[in-house]
Amino acid sequence: MRHLVLFIPILLSSFPAQATSLVTTNVYRLPADEVVEHELWLNAQEITVDGIVSNDFFFLGNDITINGQMHDEVWGLSNNSFYLNGECRDDLRVFAKKSLVINGPVQDDIMAMADTILIDTNAIVSGSITLKGRKIVIMGQVKGEVRASASEALTLHAEIGKNAVLDAPEILLIPGTRIGGDLMYASGAELAPVDGVHIGGQVKKTKQVDPIYEGTLRKMGFLVKVLVFGTTFFAGIVFLRVFPAFSQAGPIIIRSYRGPSMLSGGLSLIFITASIFLAMASVVGIPFSLLLAAILMLLITFGKVLVGYTIGLAVMRLQNQEIVPFLSQISALFLGTGIIFLASTVPLMIGPAISMIVNFLGAGTLLIMIKQSQTGSGVLIPTPPSAPDTGD
Repeated sequence: MRHLVLFIPILLSSFPAQATSLVTTNVYRLPADEVVEHELWLNAQEITVDGIVSNDFFFLGNDITINGQMHDEVWGLSNNSFYLNGECRDDLRVFAKKSLVINGPVQDDIMAMADTILIDTNAIVSGSITLKGRKIVIMGQVKGEVRASASEALTLHAEIGKNAVLDAPEILLIPGTRIGGDLMYASGAELAPVDGVHIGGQVKKTKQVDPIYEGTLRKMGFLVKVLVFGTTFFAGIVFLRVFPAFSQAGPIIIRSYRGPSMLSGGLSLIFITASIFLAMASVVGIPFSLLLAAILMLLITFGKVLVGYTIGLAVMRLQNQEIVPFLSQISALFLGTGIIFLASTVPLMIGPAISMIVNFLGAGTLLIMIKQSQTGSGVLIPTPPSAPDTGD
């Protein structure tokens, strides 16, 4: 445990230092004459920003109103409503439980989800927008693409520079609407031509909205898996070098005590995950939930390293060697981790089930070894029970 505590600052020191404010309160107001220069994380019931936030802005609250200027990205969750009457000069990514209104300029992309969404007449979006809700109304100007999916109704009275991809049982195009590219839609009814609506490209009705977009999402998902694989592999190399006792004991514990490891790992991961959500809604708020999230990611990442390393040793037939050269350790780690990530892509819920088993087993093994290290004698390498001597 002492080595693990020392290792965490080493990992954190590899990231660039950046000033961040973490604020938890009931009501937060930033006056019009004030500027926040650093990254701002907010957890409040009511948030009103009339001033300027020059860096990234993250929020969690009920009612959020932005009348000022946001010079960087905006991310957040609202349990009720979100209103942008000011200006956002970067990406805007917001989830609101009830209503979401954009009535100001956004100089990059918008990704939003809410029960009702209104892109009002004063909204000028320089990028593209992706919307999901029950009822959606788009009335502003979007220079990029529009991708909108509504479970009830979607109304369009806007100027769109590129393609529009719409999905709703009821789609209404208001005269004055202009679409620079194609209009692709999925709806129960055919879209009849409307006087005063200009579409620069083709009109296509599809059963599955924008298969090209879905293909892009699949590619992005694959790239994310490759990124996670690379992160896990390189973190594993450091782990094997810094904690040689862990790398020696881990495979033995996994082979000999799979049941207890999976049980302790599963209960721990479930408990930490539940605690993260409880902390976000409590007085301790975002700082404690971020700490728990960091612990969760460390358990999952280094637990996956142990399981992948054990699989690699088995495939390379090195599991019975007392001393494995470091280059062979790296090869085993790469092979085993690759097998895990390939298995996690298997469809029909098989892949997610494999990932869950690996996470439970790896986290439990790591926790068992940490507990052993707290005895002061280091990590104890267990000896699997031998067969009873029956005599001659």
